[in-house]
Amino acid sequence: MKRQRLSIHVLVTLIVFLPIITVSVSLLILSSYTSSKVERELAKALVRTTARRATDNLNYVFLTAEQTSNLYHHRIQNLSLPESPSPVWERFIYESMLVRPSIGSITFATLDGRATYVMRVGQDYIAGRAEGEGPDQTIEYKLNREGLPIGEPLRRYQYRVTDRPWFKTALVNSNPVWTDIYYWFSQQPEAFYPEKIPGIAYVRQVYNSTGRLIGVLSVDVTLRSISHILADADIARFGSVMIVDASNKIVASSAQSALPDTGILISLQENASPDAQIAWEVLRTADRSGQAVVHLTDIGKHVYIEPILPSPNRQWCIISILPDTNITGQTQIMQQQAVQIGGIIIVSALFIGLLLSRFLARPISRLSEHLRIIGQGNFDHQIHLTTTAEFVQLSEAFNDMTRLLKKQVQLQAEKETIERTNAARSAFFNRVTHELRTPLNAIIGYTELLEETDSIRRDPQAHQDLRRIIKASRQLLFLINELLDLAKIESEDGIQVRIEEINAHELLCEVEEIARPLMTRNNNRIEIIRSDASIRLRTDPRRLKQILLNLVSNSAKFTHEGTIILSVESDQNHVCFVVADNGIGIPPEKVKDMFEPFEQMSNTIEGTGLGLFICKQLIRRLGGEIDLSATPGTGTTVRVYLPVSGPLPTKPEQREIFTEAVT
Repeated sequence: MKRQRLSIHVLVTLIVFLPIITVSVSLLILSSYTSSKVERELAKALVRTTARRATDNLNYVFLTAEQTSNLYHHRIQNLSLPESPSPVWERFIYESMLVRPSIGSITFATLDGRATYVMRVGQDYIAGRAEGEGPDQTIEYKLNREGLPIGEPLRRYQYRVTDRPWFKTALVNSNPVWTDIYYWFSQQPEAFYPEKIPGIAYVRQVYNSTGRLIGVLSVDVTLRSISHILADADIARFGSVMIVDASNKIVASSAQSALPDTGILISLQENASPDAQIAWEVLRTADRSGQAVVHLTDIGKHVYIEPILPSPNRQWCIISILPDTNITGQTQIMQQQAVQIGGIIIVSALFIGLLLSRFLARPISRLSEHLRIIGQGNFDHQIHLTTTAEFVQLSEAFNDMTRLLKKQVQLQAEKETIERTNAARSAFFNRVTHELRTPLNAIIGYTELLEETDSIRRDPQAHQDLRRIIKASRQLLFLINELLDLAKIESEDGIQVRIEEINAHELLCEVEEIARPLMTRNNNRIEIIRSDASIRLRTDPRRLKQILLNLVSNSAKFTHEGTIILSVESDQNHVCFVVADNGIGIPPEKVKDMFEPFEQMSNTIEGTGLGLFICKQLIRRLGGEIDLSATPGTGTTVRVYLPVSGPLPTKPEQREIFTEAVT
């Protein structure tokens, strides 16, 4: 009992002070959500902006190399530079590299292996001149600030320029392209070279003023210089940014610790840097060919990934990493203060509510007991509260509710019984019609085969008997199909339609062609009133054809030696199909009942009385209406109105085109 009384106290407290508690909790949740959302959006914006800034700098580097290559090629063609390597080339290359710090080296080589190059190694500029591919045919020396050789040559060696990757890449591409990553030195570097130097080159075939191919030009960008560009993007105090190639090797990084001292590229998964490991975990599941996206890892780091193209034939990926802790420090303090204030408000509200609930606990307890008794099914129990006028009214309302609930339970039980009966009937129709159609189709098929045999053709009586069997079987199949359509209409899924745009006049012509054999039975004829052949609408042509054929069949059944007329009219929003006959008509008292199931003009007429009912349901499914007018002895006119734009979806999320039901 104490536990029950305590529950009532808590319930009353929550009811009385629910607005205070709701507002406090809502403010806490809103504060937490807003601050978290702001943090996430700020982090996304910062990590995206940093990556975009680095990307802009990279694009500038690539553009500088491409423009430099275009400049050199233009000077060769206008004879400002000689067609063979010479000191003039060395001087010009040196001056170009002084004002373009992002370029690591520039090389001009002829097709016979002679070359001139200048490369930046640390703070020094090294020039080289290859007179051929023999031993000691290449000499390297250091340049002073004026671009002139100083001191003794650094070394003499054999430089096979035609074997270099950039040279081969240029010769197999008629247009300028960026090469794959390669190392400047094919062998172990000499003592004065601190490491292998990886880079990429913008290479092109060089043509003279007469259009003759004379050599190859290469403008190199070192990966180390790209790393310096990333480091200069002012991300060091926030996070890090790196670039990986298609094989997940680190091309460049703003954190120098992520790059090996040897200059040899290593993959993300082999790198010991924490940010490299985070990038590897995210990149394994990311779509590198899609749009830029920001991932939030489970350790609170935002990782931004975006594909970048140094050229159309090379794809890299830029990865920017930002720790959450760099943003959330101050907002966490504010959230803690808001939680403390909200907690004080909630505790105070609960304490005051417990005090006030003592006065309200007893009638609430009696109401609870009353509800428990009603829950057990005793709807005859009554409650009478006399604490206050409000509780008296409340007890009377509970008693009225109990009486209404008793009636609702009874009605619900009756409704469930009816629904089970309808479901069983629909399932029975559906199962029986499906089971009957298969053997009936077989009967029709085998009978038609027998009709074609020579022995049957020679026996008029047998041939006439088989025709009667086929006619009766087809009539029975028609009745079964009507019952199957009725079962579909009464099912939860209903008859589904497939919407498409059709020509109304062409559909009437198809109906006329199909219905023409029906006219021979009562010596009728069918006509189409020619109308605008451009009338179009969106509907299900198969279902509309079924509707019109059913209407034409009914007209042919009740018309003898008469005329059945098909026509179509339209306005801005609707299309009206008209089926008119001059048959026996329909008595006025029966017109309103013709669309009810199993309703017929006469018990002597063959059929189930489902045709017009099914037509009406199909027309409603297509978003239209049907109208029937008839005069006894004069004829019947049926109008089918359908919207030009097609039926509206039955639910907001449904599309206009529905899948066709499989029967």
